[in-house]
Amino acid sequence: MRILKLSRAGWLVRVCPRAPARQNGRSYHATFEAVAHGHAILERNSGFIAVYYPDGVHSLLMTLYTRDGNQPRLRAKGFGENPASITFVFQDITNWKKGTEHINGLELFFKDRDHLSKKWETLNPDGTKTHFEFELTRKSVEKTRE
Repeated sequence: MRILKLSRAGWLVRVCPRAPARQNGRSYHATFEAVAHGHAILERNSGFIAVYYPDGVHSLLMTLYTRDGNQPRLRAKGFGENPASITFVFQDITNWKKGTEHINGLELFFKDRDHLSKKWETLNPDGTKTHFEFELTRKSVEKTRE
């Protein structure tokens, strides 16, 4: 599983310029950790926790625990078809309050072993969608640039 290669690393996350103004230019730290005897990956960062885990042999799920208190569950679409990216689509959500926005999708782009892009999709109460992107750089690479 390509996402397993992210584990055991600290990452610096930069919010891309196309992000909403309230987040533009911010940076924070994230970690990926193998848990459950290597059967899942736990991602921790400033606003949420995500757990990536297999569902059978050829399927990957992700549950996101958000600061809003809801838990969208996303399923990888065409998992394994493209080693350079994974696209997660909305499956269902728990603890969601009707009339509020929620995460609706995620795309991961593996640039190389030290660089990852994440493109999130939010479904707004009026049915419109908002996209925001983050660039992740493995901390060991970031230190060598300084």
